Amino acid sequence: MSQVSNINSNLVHKDPSQPIKGYNNTTLDQNSFLKLLTVQLSKQDPLNPVEDKEFIAQMAQFSSLEQLQVMNDKLDFLGDMSKSIDNQNKAMSEIYNSIESIQEIIKEFKVSQSDSLDNDTKMINQLINLNTAIKGYDMGSGE
Repeated sequence: MSQVSNINSNLVHKDPSQPIKGYNNTTLDQNSFLKLLTVQLSKQDPLNPVEDKEFIAQMAQFSSLEQLQVMNDKLDFLGDMSKSIDNQNKAMSEIYNSIESIQEIIKEFKVSQSDSLDNDTKMINQLINLNTAIKGYDMGSGE
């Protein structure tokens, strides 16, 4: 590839392990790549253009990068879906546990009401028997 003239040496990043000063976005998106490619093509030496192989290699790298970005987006989406499903499962489990608790309370209430009804029935039967006994002895007439 031919060299581009008039490059400001302050803009050249010499140590890739260090962040670029004054540039806070460290990723290149499609638009940035296409702008870079357009500038590269417009600044090339017409008498010594970029070789086809080099251009094709850059396009293949761009295509691979784009596919990796799409795959990464899909993996992020799947991760978000997995978290959402986990949250929904937890909520459904809590609802199920609540329903089981309510069913247990209803069962206990039924048993309690049944016991109370049995006691009331026994009391009524005793009162009927007492009333029958009083009538049998004629204690109610006062004589």
